[in-house]
Amino acid sequence: MAIFFDNGENGPAHFTGLSTGSWSEDIDLTADANFVGTAPTVPAGATGVILRFVNPDGTADYDIGCRKPGSTTNRIENLYNAVDGNQTDAYCGITSSTVDLYIENAQVDVYLLGYFTAEAEFLSDANQLQFNTTLTSTWETLDLSAKLSADADFAIIEYDRASSDYFYNFRHPSSTDDRTLNGNAARHCWMIVPCSGQNVECWSESTLQNFVLVGQITSNATVLTNGEDASLGTTGSYQTVDFGALATALPSDAVLAIVEIHCSASSFRKWGVRRYADTSYADLYEDAYSQSFWRIFPVVDIDDTKNERCQAKVENADTDFFVWGYIANAAAGGLTIPIARRRGR
Repeated sequence: MAIFFDNGENGPAHFTGLSTGSWSEDIDLTADANFVGTAPTVPAGATGVILRFVNPDGTADYDIGCRKPGSTTNRIENLYNAVDGNQTDAYCGITSSTVDLYIENAQVDVYLLGYFTAEAEFLSDANQLQFNTTLTSTWETLDLSAKLSADADFAIIEYDRASSDYFYNFRHPSSTDDRTLNGNAARHCWMIVPCSGQNVECWSESTLQNFVLVGQITSNATVLTNGEDASLGTTGSYQTVDFGALATALPSDAVLAIVEIHCSASSFRKWGVRRYADTSYADLYEDAYSQSFWRIFPVVDIDDTKNERCQAKVENADTDFFVWGYIANAAAGGLTIPIARRRGR
């Protein structure tokens, strides 16, 4: 069964002792010495982890990266600074409960939020696929069948910024949604995006954008053709996101929602998410700037009657949430994911 860790369950776990300016390789996710406090439980059957990189510096950008041990890739790019700090989540393969991490500066905090099991497959270097759009400023269907499995519901994509900042976004290949002029101020980020027929659909301002297929969700997942609006009506305080009230209500065994966080403003906005009614988690806002983020939201079934909820907060009404699908629990699999909060170094 999926679990959202609280403090008593040793999560979310704050990494410690990471090298700066070079890769920290084969970090043992089961060793207390690699965390502030006690290591959480990552089972032997885990295929990947959910990480959060936090740059609290309001003036400097710092490079970040993660990779599956044994990989020789060196995709590092900066996590953009923001006045109150910035963050990005990463979805990374692991080998025997170990992972490789990169931070440029010790100010960058890295948290272990959770892990994937059998529903997710993370690709080796040889099976990863770098791709670009061939068109600009128009929606383009991209064939990833060279590496993406026929049974994939979501593609796990790493974005490694080109020489300049360009806007982009993804959608289901059959979608009629048209949220463009989006991107990611993280400059290096990871996304879980809907796919169909081994295709994804992308809108990009430039053909120089570097996208890399690093994994896929192949079971226990449901994909929506269009993103369902789950936006908040109130700003500045945590509000309930009721996934059970959507036209396509999430079932009682849903453990997470795949959500596009869309900001139409031309200035930075903050948003945050937490477990339903869990006030023990401190605010950890993320800045959004004329862009869409693709994130995992925790789904908590409060009474086993399809009342699937989480809580979220937005700084301004121009920041909206669109649900693209969910991952459900299963007797033979599942996913564990806590929600990070900032801790002292």
